[in-house]
Amino acid sequence: MAGVRDNIFIPPEKKMKAMPGIQPKTIPAISYESQPMKNHMNLYFVASNRRHIFQAAVTLWSIVSCDDSSTRYNVFLKTELEEKTWRGFFLPIPRVSVYGVPFNVPYEQSVLLKKMKDLDGNDSRKYFYHKFDLTWTESISHLLTDDRLLLLDTDLYARKPLRALYETPLADHECMAMVIDTGIWKYPEWVLEHNRSLGIDHPCFYNTGVALIHISSFVEHHIWEKSLEAYPFPTMPPQHDQDILNRLIFNNATRDIKRPCCKTMPSVYNMSTKWFPFMNLEKDDIALVHAYGDTKLPHSSCDWANKEYERLMETYRNMEIPSPE
Repeated sequence: MAGVRDNIFIPPEKKMKAMPGIQPKTIPAISYESQPMKNHMNLYFVASNRRHIFQAAVTLWSIVSCDDSSTRYNVFLKTELEEKTWRGFFLPIPRVSVYGVPFNVPYEQSVLLKKMKDLDGNDSRKYFYHKFDLTWTESISHLLTDDRLLLLDTDLYARKPLRALYETPLADHECMAMVIDTGIWKYPEWVLEHNRSLGIDHPCFYNTGVALIHISSFVEHHIWEKSLEAYPFPTMPPQHDQDILNRLIFNNATRDIKRPCCKTMPSVYNMSTKWFPFMNLEKDDIALVHAYGDTKLPHSSCDWANKEYERLMETYRNMEIPSPE
């Protein structure tokens, strides 16, 4: 992509100033390459602190490390931290261009979010608010190589190249593709009860830790805005973004779109160590491991994932990166 070199960092205050709170009706049609561009991928992380920045960098390092192709990665990092705080974490990683995306909350919502945090000290609602707010893509459409954005939680690591995942066919009405949470196969009754508590009349439940987003369809149909409307705000469910998006998807709140608006991907692209071993899935088949180490107990009970991640972190730390603390 012309004009994009390795490790270009765009400080939000310099490049993203012209990003006001965009209302759904004012977003113009955006022209993207409809098919995935060969040798390019758009990745997206949300990181609220240095620890999340460090984890996002390790995740990115794992993706690049197991990909021996010439693929270049355009990485969009949404964070409140200054560019000088997170830049050093990504400098050693080859074939990446990282762009800072500022948190951008309309004033009314920012006041509401602050009140919510003051009530229970929980900032994860704010995280949800930003995670699926893609209005910023309109302002930087010239940096997006195609009509796709692979959203990844920071508690993941890759074991295989992600090209096949990124090239998952998506119909015009499919706003995203996700993996059905593997926990439902072991605890179907709990999932049914949880879904009913959310008003979801469906036995399935998507895990939002890995989401291949069809940008134009997602923005055009205002998925983020409708997801907020689908659950009383500021009252938020326990699992925040997952609960709200699942309610939106399975209750067909997007009635102006042909169902289903979410495509189901194979479990190999979001395998939680909490549920492994899982059915007939072999360890060697897994492309993305979700929740490693002691960051999300009891996932630390998966020894092979812990060992793999520890080796990954060791190679990453040897590249003279900043301390995550």
